[in-house]
Amino acid sequence: MMRAKPTLAVAAWGDPFDVATWSGTSANVIAALQKQGVEIIGLDCRRSGLMWRLEHNRDRLMGRHYGYSLRRRARLNCVRLAKTLPADCAGIVHISSITAPPAGSTPGFKNFLLCDAMTDFWQKCYSSDQPQETTAPQRQDEADECAAVSGTDWFFPISEHTATSLRDHYGVSPEKMTIVGTGRGQIAPLQGTKDYSRKNILMVAKQRFEDKGGPLLIEAMAIARQSDPQLHLTLVSPEEFRPFVQGAEGITLTGNVEWSELQRLFDETCLYAMPALCEPWGLVYAEALATKTPILGLNRAALPELTENGKHGFLVDEATPQAVAQTLLRAVSDRDTLQQMGESGQKYCLENFTWERTAALMSAAIWPS
Repeated sequence: MMRAKPTLAVAAWGDPFDVATWSGTSANVIAALQKQGVEIIGLDCRRSGLMWRLEHNRDRLMGRHYGYSLRRRARLNCVRLAKTLPADCAGIVHISSITAPPAGSTPGFKNFLLCDAMTDFWQKCYSSDQPQETTAPQRQDEADECAAVSGTDWFFPISEHTATSLRDHYGVSPEKMTIVGTGRGQIAPLQGTKDYSRKNILMVAKQRFEDKGGPLLIEAMAIARQSDPQLHLTLVSPEEFRPFVQGAEGITLTGNVEWSELQRLFDETCLYAMPALCEPWGLVYAEALATKTPILGLNRAALPELTENGKHGFLVDEATPQAVAQTLLRAVSDRDTLQQMGESGQKYCLENFTWERTAALMSAAIWPS
């Protein structure tokens, strides 16, 4: 008798097969697992309709990241969908904690969590310097996520930074984790040599412009151009962010561009700069490395891992325009260093950031030999 394919469910806030869901992470992981012969069942845990829109808008007005009601509804939907899974399903991989249900709510199925950050990360990002009293919904949201953590059988953090958060804030044992990294997006690796003589800088931010350091970089460019007016920044961002660059010299905002144009921009830029204030990972950093482009960003979250502690890019310790400007000037002034970083960065990226590697690490934990 022919052995049946192993079956696995993948749950997400959105269609897991859609490349628009979580920057394509779920779709890419699914494709890599399918190449291994795994049959995938997608679980879309969104809630649609008028009530969802009312709850979501209310949560946005109250400043809740992702929305307290949204997260609770996603988990309830996941529990409901789990009841439709076949008995031979190996379990459910949750793409972020938003769908992960509490312990005991999906009897018969193991729960696996693939995550770039937990609520703890976002709360620290968006909290002010002054201590603030947490609200009842925030406390409930934290309790719900902790319950989801307690019901997770294995964790797939994509970085050491996330693994540390799981261990220190949520009490997850390192023996229940596998750090899996990610692959890359659609930007192809650059073949051949790269020209680092032009002082052109690139940043891509299609959403969360302030989180990704857009305004900080714009201010830094104004300072840096006082010393070197040849510096030029290309911002690939939607038109809604154009007010940020009004009156700024040496900056071009492109709006949304075709993939072929984005590929050209990556291939021709000498430095990718994104001094993100709040970015747990950033697939775009890996895309830059694949095109032999050194990266510049703040020395926080997972960027030290992506650059091997600055081997393939420039880490800025202070989130100030002055510090970023000084680093920009230092970076573009040394073509030999840019070339060395670009070549070493591409090699490191192509060896470590592949969806096949991520899927293989996950499979080893889901189906241990």
